Amino acid sequence: MGEVQVYKSRTSYVPTAVRIEGFPEGGQKDAGLLIDGLSDGRPIMFPGDWLQELNTRRVLIRDLEALEARHGELETRWRLLWRWSSVGLGLAILVVAVFFAVREAVQRFRAVRKLRLQVTRDLHDEIGSSLGSIALTLEDVVGMVSDPEAREDIEEVVLMAREASAGIHEVIWLTGKGTVRLPELLEQLVERARRVLRGVNVLDELPEGIPNAVVSLSFRRHLVMFFREAVYNCARHANATEVTLQVAIEGDTLAIGIADDGCGFDPKHGRPGGLGLNSLKQRAREMGGEMVLESAPGNGTVIKLRVPIKLIQRNPYPSYKTSN
Repeated sequence: MGEVQVYKSRTSYVPTAVRIEGFPEGGQKDAGLLIDGLSDGRPIMFPGDWLQELNTRRVLIRDLEALEARHGELETRWRLLWRWSSVGLGLAILVVAVFFAVREAVQRFRAVRKLRLQVTRDLHDEIGSSLGSIALTLEDVVGMVSDPEAREDIEEVVLMAREASAGIHEVIWLTGKGTVRLPELLEQLVERARRVLRGVNVLDELPEGIPNAVVSLSFRRHLVMFFREAVYNCARHANATEVTLQVAIEGDTLAIGIADDGCGFDPKHGRPGGLGLNSLKQRAREMGGEMVLESAPGNGTVIKLRVPIKLIQRNPYPSYKTSN
């Protein structure tokens, strides 16, 4: 048995009853098989329904393909999001780890710096005060000694004690400074001269407009050692009553002079025992500048250092050969 379906235009009509004529007797009883929707026990799809289902299937396939494409796009985005999220999480962990490491390092640095400052203060209190007491005691002893050689030796020890005390004070000052600028360094040099040259009137001529430049470590060390040697020479040989620290800005050059009203000497012949002039010249060269000496017997001495201002903030030379 087949199946019966009626169409009119595009409308399908489902028969509800079938009457058979011309079939053998008893065939009417099987007429219901023509409208039961089955053929040989299997479901039947009529051409119209089949075509409609094909059309629906094409639409569904198109939608499915669009959904699959969208799914692939979303999956790619998800992978990228997960990848960048992983990178971001890793960076966040790294940043947090670096933050705590830096904070711990800073705390350790502060603790070490605090301890260093405490040690230097203790050093100043213990050794500085002892050196000051030794210098004062020896100054009293000098007046009681009649032997010129012994007197000179004691005066040398007094000067060494003053130098050492001033050096300790200088170390403490430098230790407590993160950066050192030129005006305050010059003031510190004047203070050092006053500590070493006891009984000598120390004046300073520090003009306004001194560059507020940060002094590099190398330049600072050379300048301090240059000034230390110049002051020591003055204290040891000049017999001066007045010393002046002269500072001037000459174009793009910084000029620092140390002038005394002492006995002076002839630069061509020098002085017995030497004044360390070669060391001063070497220091000046290592700072990228030059030293000028002006002196005459009975007219005092002027030691002037000229250095380009641009060299103050950087190391003029990577190393130096002086022994101090």
